[in-house]
Amino acid sequence: MVGISYIIPHKGRDHMLLWHLRELNRQTFRDFEVIVVVDEDVSDLGTLNWEEYSFPITLHFMDKNRGPATARNAGVKKASADIVMFVGDDCIPSRGLIGRHWLAHKQFSEKIVQGYTPWHPDSTTPFMSFLDASGLQANWGVLKQEDGKWLRTIPAGFCLTTNYSIEKRLFKSIGGFNETFSGAAWEDIEMGYRLNKFGLNSTFVPEAVNYHYHRYELPGFLQRCYMEGTHRMTICGIHPEMSWSLLEPDYLRVAEKENEDAVLNFALNILSPNKEEMYKAWAEACRVFSFKGIASSIETGFPGLKALYYAEHPNETVEILAGVTSIKSGRWSYALHCGEWMLTQRPGHWYTHAFLAEVKRAVGDYDGALFSVRNALTLNPAAEWPRELARELSRR
Repeated sequence: MVGISYIIPHKGRDHMLLWHLRELNRQTFRDFEVIVVVDEDVSDLGTLNWEEYSFPITLHFMDKNRGPATARNAGVKKASADIVMFVGDDCIPSRGLIGRHWLAHKQFSEKIVQGYTPWHPDSTTPFMSFLDASGLQANWGVLKQEDGKWLRTIPAGFCLTTNYSIEKRLFKSIGGFNETFSGAAWEDIEMGYRLNKFGLNSTFVPEAVNYHYHRYELPGFLQRCYMEGTHRMTICGIHPEMSWSLLEPDYLRVAEKENEDAVLNFALNILSPNKEEMYKAWAEACRVFSFKGIASSIETGFPGLKALYYAEHPNETVEILAGVTSIKSGRWSYALHCGEWMLTQRPGHWYTHAFLAEVKRAVGDYDGALFSVRNALTLNPAAEWPRELARELSRR
């Protein structure tokens, strides 16, 4: 058995992966295996010569693109070590990376180790300096004390899988990564959130450096923000209690009206010698695009999610997400409970009646749905959502 199983989910960056693997030949710690999980339909990796590497490599091909959460879980199933380590395929490991993780686990009996992933010095741009300062990409600043020194013990909720290791037994005991996530956003934070619920901590080892070689400029990062926004809905569906802080209905209502092209052009063309003004414009653009992603998930998801635009209290967002999740899992009675609870709290608000109508329609109570939608229209005859629902119900 090897000391560490080093797992790399991979998609579409063969040149970066090969550079990454060449650097692994230079590791000071040698007792590790590498498992590359190829998460794409077509790849030339299987035809390459793997004999140039001084460590065992397992190449596992997914049957279709499932996302990094599923790919990492597949890698763990192939792992022979008691410690599994996750990294990004667009990262370049420092020579002591794996050894630092192994020492923290063995010498100090740590169950979870978080390493440090700064930008690679050859890939930085002014916009990436903004990402560092703002914490939008990876908020490493929260791990520093007031005197500038790094914290060494951190909450398990800080979980970034560009540079992360965990005891395999603990990983399996919590169910691994949630495979509901289809993209690279929030899936590691969600696992960290579950670990945090058990009161666990991680050991932060800033000397375990894995350089992130991914050049970002504003337009490309805004597309990532949009994707991240869609996955906020995923994590809020799994943990509805997170919904108020992540979905921010007040700002969601503002962002819905913003024009994406206008926001992008303003952020790209801002001419100011003041870095703070430029950073503020970039931060606002990133926020707008994230919330546009949220709005996209609302519009393409269960119709009752539209109630999020009108929510005025944290408990409302919790009940909306819990109700929708219950419908998806077939727990009809709890979904109805969520809709009825909202109605008792906000009986004079048309959207609570509309939400209950959508829940009733989903569980097959069409007469009840029509009754609720009529109540919504009595309170707000001009509201388009219940008007459309009434038309659909009347056609049955």
